[in-house]
Amino acid sequence: MNSPTLRLAEILEERLADVLERERTAFDRLADGKPVVLLGKGHFGRKMARHLIDAGTPPLCFAVDFPESEFGGNWEGVPILSTADAVARYAGSAVFVVTYYTPVGGRYDVAKARLTALGCTSIASFVHYAWKYPDRFFSYYFLDAPHFLYEQAGDVAACLALWADEASAREYVAQIGWRGRFEFDGLDFPNTPAVNYFPPDIVSLIESEVIIDCGGYDGDTVRDLVAVAGDRFGKMIVFEADQQNFGRLKHFVETHSAPTVAARVELHEAAVGRESGTARFINAGYDGSSLAETRSVSPDLDMKDELGGAAASVVEVPCVALDDALANEQPTFIKMDIEGAELDALEGSRLTIARHRPILAISAYHKQSHLWEIPLRIAGMTENYSFFLRRYNESLWDTVVYAVPQERLPLPKA
Repeated sequence: MNSPTLRLAEILEERLADVLERERTAFDRLADGKPVVLLGKGHFGRKMARHLIDAGTPPLCFAVDFPESEFGGNWEGVPILSTADAVARYAGSAVFVVTYYTPVGGRYDVAKARLTALGCTSIASFVHYAWKYPDRFFSYYFLDAPHFLYEQAGDVAACLALWADEASAREYVAQIGWRGRFEFDGLDFPNTPAVNYFPPDIVSLIESEVIIDCGGYDGDTVRDLVAVAGDRFGKMIVFEADQQNFGRLKHFVETHSAPTVAARVELHEAAVGRESGTARFINAGYDGSSLAETRSVSPDLDMKDELGGAAASVVEVPCVALDDALANEQPTFIKMDIEGAELDALEGSRLTIARHRPILAISAYHKQSHLWEIPLRIAGMTENYSFFLRRYNESLWDTVVYAVPQERLPLPKA
């Protein structure tokens, strides 16, 4: 296996002009002029079907494995067949487009191998189709046009030098290969831990820990902390701006079976950003709620549009910079999972990070470029930190950058 350095150099040596040409032609080369069968009828499948219908070239069918009750039905006139029936009818005459790349249905490379074994001769991904129509479909979290990555090749290469262990470097390069080429080389299936954000090989918690949870959702990180530390922590300050999520978070904390835990958790119904004040917030009522200005989802792919009603409303919410909100605190650990606002929130935390040198656990999958921009930004803000990269999901979701001050690194095992 090539070293991460050699592998990254090989990826980045591709000329930008060739990358743009690949984006423009990849789907057509794979489809070879054949009509489309959509494998999967989820979010991406329906969005692509609508685009094809609008273009006057509707897909032949959706191919699905479940539920069986849908077999023989249709969605907006597009027939719904079982995958077996769709393959039997169209294996050699259509391009089968895999419309997922997440654990819900399996990764694209796994689905492609399955379809090939069944005799399908033309196979593509929704990703290839989105490359062809970037104005319609980009961006979607870590999925974006590859040429943006190549335009930042200098920063992409510079970031490789930050990683403190081989596992982080290999994970980083594998994700660059995915983002830049939609390749799965080296993108291993992770051993998903019981909890995120507190990996024992990177983070050694102390009993006086003051943890700042930016993006508290429904209390998931509180649960993870309690699973790891029980009530042996100093304090946890949680920020969550979504009204419905905050209600679930508050209920979870207030009804926790250990009163000593609830007494240590402080809740704030607010967003976290670059400056304190108010901000426009998409109050979606699920884990994709976000500040409107930093939302990293194309309107054509935004799932909130399918929720409807008040759940998808845009509201004004309090927004805090951590430098202001934590002026009287001594944070030792800051976690951020705030749907694309991480860079702004880091900027609003500069003084806090410099003064207190907390451990940082920052989500790096909400935008294509966050994978290198976040660690480079942190490295430019402070010194003597060690950087680690971990992924907790089969695809690129739940990718976390850890920045740990050297004095907080776990002691080597005897």
